[in-house]
Amino acid sequence: MIRFICLITAGVLAACAFCFPAMAADPTLIYPGKTWRMSKNPELLGWSMKKLTAAKAYSKQIGSAAVMIVENGMVVDAWGEIERKYQLHSMRKPLISALIGIHTAKGRIDLSKTMTELGIDDNKPSLTRIEKQATIADLIKARSGIYHPALGEAPGMKAMRPERHSHLPGTFYYYNNWDFNAIGTIFEQETGANIFEEFSRRIATPLQMKDFKVNDGWYNTGPESIHPYYGFRMSARDLARFGLLYLRKGRWKNKQIYRAHTPGQFNSGGCCG
Repeated sequence: MIRFICLITAGVLAACAFCFPAMAADPTLIYPGKTWRMSKNPELLGWSMKKLTAAKAYSKQIGSAAVMIVENGMVVDAWGEIERKYQLHSMRKPLISALIGIHTAKGRIDLSKTMTELGIDDNKPSLTRIEKQATIADLIKARSGIYHPALGEAPGMKAMRPERHSHLPGTFYYYNNWDFNAIGTIFEQETGANIFEEFSRRIATPLQMKDFKVNDGWYNTGPESIHPYYGFRMSARDLARFGLLYLRKGRWKNKQIYRAHTPGQFNSGGCCG
């Protein structure tokens, strides 16, 4: 059985990195329709009511806002404001990774293209010739070696950012907002599509997300960089649908929404896991 927990805590989403090959449809798998199927008795599914009560108490203790526990597409238990839309942070990375997977398969995005080939630069101090050798794949894996100031960096992230030119492209992993923001610029440049409109059309609509609207996405701009920070607001019950899609390797019912990639190709950032 596949089990996952979708947990939103005040500004924190647990990290995961699940990427698998695509799988065939399985008639035994449950998918939610317009609403989720709720288990009437979690113990019949092998869950301990005592431990679920303890989990609920602990989630409140650590400040969780909404929790959903899903097994094989059925809600085992849920509490908090699961319908309320929360501001996402690292979770935006697997959301756009799924979109990139869709457009890579369609030939609109070439992961081997360099920043030079794409015409990607930034404000002064601009990117150097070596930095511009970073590829889209390097950015997705947070291995660009480009340590230019970026939008959306917390003070701690700024303090931890490696010095410019300290690592060659593709050689060093650093959880880098410049990479993630530039990916948004590149996605829109190469596809001609708006990130949030495309997410709504390609993912939210076929998954029958209940709460997500295009205007739940936004861009932040500022002097640090020309590449905007793109953000999402989403409810726990919608995120749980994406988590189920993710665990089922991009398949939703009888449709392959996106082709999952080999391990390590995408940096997934945050996820329901």
